[in-house]
Amino acid sequence: MLAHAPGDAERRPHTYYKYPLTMPDATSAASLMTHLGRAGISTEQVYPHAVPHQPALREITHRTTDIAVTLDLLPRTVCLPLAPELTDEEADRVIQAVHDFQAATV
Repeated sequence: MLAHAPGDAERRPHTYYKYPLTMPDATSAASLMTHLGRAGISTEQVYPHAVPHQPALREITHRTTDIAVTLDLLPRTVCLPLAPELTDEEADRVIQAVHDFQAATV
């Protein structure tokens, strides 16, 4: 059950404000969040609802479109901690916890 991490395009490094992992399914995403939470590592699903489904935007019908890919990705995406003040040791702890999760689920 390997997660997919974002990558950089050639000569276009990413400037992350979130570090998302895309899991194979919603169940594995929830399991990863639980595993990391038990290790004291906070995670989030940044967009729990697609934009057209946000309460403030439900009335706007002119922007409705097929968002099947969005609806597929939302419950499978887990954002890991990312902040300028995150130390190397803290980052290593997050990485190790994700590796431990993957090793336990393969």
